[in-house]
Amino acid sequence: MKKILVLLLLVSSLCFALEDYNFPARDPYKATILGSSTMLTEGVSEKVPSRSYSIKVPPFTKPHKTLWYQDSFKFSLSKQSGEAPLIFVVAGTGTGYESWKMKAFERIFYDAGYHVILISSPFNSNFLVTASNVKVPGLLFNDSHDIYRVMKAAYERVEDKIDVTDFYLTGYSMGGTQVAYVSLIDETEKYFDFKRVLMINPAVNLYDSAKILDNMLDDNIPGGRDQVGGFIENILQEIIKHFDGDVEISEETIYQIFKDDLLTQEEMAALIGIAFRFISIDINYLTDMLNQKGVYVDHEPKKFESMTPVWRRINGASFSEYIERIAYPHYRDIYPGFTFDDLVAKADLHEIESYLRSSDKIAMVTNEDELILTPENLEFLRGTFEGRSIIYPLGGHCGNMYFEPNVKNMLKFFEEGVLIDEK
Repeated sequence: MKKILVLLLLVSSLCFALEDYNFPARDPYKATILGSSTMLTEGVSEKVPSRSYSIKVPPFTKPHKTLWYQDSFKFSLSKQSGEAPLIFVVAGTGTGYESWKMKAFERIFYDAGYHVILISSPFNSNFLVTASNVKVPGLLFNDSHDIYRVMKAAYERVEDKIDVTDFYLTGYSMGGTQVAYVSLIDETEKYFDFKRVLMINPAVNLYDSAKILDNMLDDNIPGGRDQVGGFIENILQEIIKHFDGDVEISEETIYQIFKDDLLTQEEMAALIGIAFRFISIDINYLTDMLNQKGVYVDHEPKKFESMTPVWRRINGASFSEYIERIAYPHYRDIYPGFTFDDLVAKADLHEIESYLRSSDKIAMVTNEDELILTPENLEFLRGTFEGRSIIYPLGGHCGNMYFEPNVKNMLKFFEEGVLIDEK
């Protein structure tokens, strides 16, 4: 009877009943903030052996003089003492390999017996400057070819240090979207021949998700978009109060400061929006400067020049503004007849729908209350990954990635090819 029940569950996307899923945060905004900075699985090591590496990824070009510190691509390896499978983890939008989220995955997978290589997002400044071919990320195939090239270079750097049995791949948020493309690329190149691939809380359409996250900030602060600059200044002042010396401004930094505050839904939405906006500002600045677009940077920057005038011109620029003001004009100039709709289509999982429907090595997990998906996006995932997905009732955006039932199901998939843990 138990086997029959399991087979029935696998016929369609697996869904947990709300009453059986004891995730501690019922609000998707609270879940996103809590889970993005909290390990919710017992017994995970606080620290595992890990080493960072710096490599020159071909074709390497010398960075702009103002980015002298970005002289090589960085990644990390956590290795087992003997023979083991290797899993690559690709970060979410703009996130670096050393972030708390990425290190949480490293701890989980190392404890489960995997070698682990952590790869930053193509929207992360280090990746963008040192490893991006076009230096205007946003087209999924382009970015994923960059990721694949980086993964090969990283593996070749450490190949003599690890004994690998099989290769696995996962990523979360935009990284969860990109690993599907990386898997498709590998179907042709067969460099890794991935055994299994898991997409965690993927975006379906990058432009849809960007607009949702942009609006979380713009629609939830007094004065709207016109007051974003002042709101950012207030957040920066709050960060300065909590940290001595230099600190990386990231979603984890922001969530750690505010996660215990009693915030309204609007305030929590704005907090998630501001964490994403800092990434957007970085992308707007770097792509404009590196490609000499003149949107915000209207002259050749000097090495130690003050950023204040540029900061004022950027004025809290959103991800949607990056797509509309930098990415689209860039690709329109490269591809004759290229329309804005073409760009949106090439940033959408529908582009590889037939592969996603047919590949039994790929599975997907997301949440019913996922913040970065439209209802149409969620239905696309539900239908495309029929029999190879779990849709949890709670968790917001990536808030339940480290919740014990999710972790057990994730590890079971990589170990056995079965998504749900029956225990």
